[in-house]
Amino acid sequence: MNKCAEGIYIVGRYGNPLCATWLFENNGECAIVEMPPFFKRKGRPIEIIKETIHKKGLKGPKYILSSHAHIDHTYSIFHYKKAFPGAKLIGHSSFLNDYFIKSFFYMYWTKNKRIYGQDIANKMGLFDEVFTTDLYQLILGKEPLYLIYAPKHSYEDIMIVFKGAMITGDWAIGPYPDCNDIVSSHDKIQSIDKLIYILREKNYKVHMLFSAHGDNLIYNVDFEAVMKETRDFCARINNTHHDYQW
Repeated sequence: MNKCAEGIYIVGRYGNPLCATWLFENNGECAIVEMPPFFKRKGRPIEIIKETIHKKGLKGPKYILSSHAHIDHTYSIFHYKKAFPGAKLIGHSSFLNDYFIKSFFYMYWTKNKRIYGQDIANKMGLFDEVFTTDLYQLILGKEPLYLIYAPKHSYEDIMIVFKGAMITGDWAIGPYPDCNDIVSSHDKIQSIDKLIYILREKNYKVHMLFSAHGDNLIYNVDFEAVMKETRDFCARINNTHHDYQW
């Protein structure tokens, strides 16, 4: 368990490629971010989280979140649902278009059908809350926890903002190409504009950018300058000129 900032911890990095599982905590409440695959014989993150909750006297976890639907971030979704039945698993409606999430839904429905019957299974969703808006606000120990829908690495990308930090999923930040071409340059630019606009409207200062994989932790960030640099690169890749919308 490594402390990255006040109330923000990396439980560990798991799977291949390595992806971090994060623990947020504030005023006695906590939330989990990312559910990568893990080997049962090696430092199970769930046991580490339970031990931390017990030692710190925390409630919860209150929420379980993921930055996007890709399997290296969601593979252990059933382990977490079973381990923390009181936590709300929250996802964006775009998650429901992902192949692996559809597979998880089917497995979850099949299991519940076998145990409870089809009528009850039909009423039991994999997610406890599904939001459709660009901005979704949660509260963790009286601290706002923002989920912002902003596709760049995938069309399911959620930026997770808490205590001045943004978990940036698998976004490439700065003048660097993304690892795939799933999202169009136009949509990437729209997402960057959206982040700038929403945070300005909220008068919220992001000063830390943490990759979901936990391998790139950037502190003392000039957020708008970094976003401009990222946006300019996307525009050059698209070989077009774009007027800023913010």
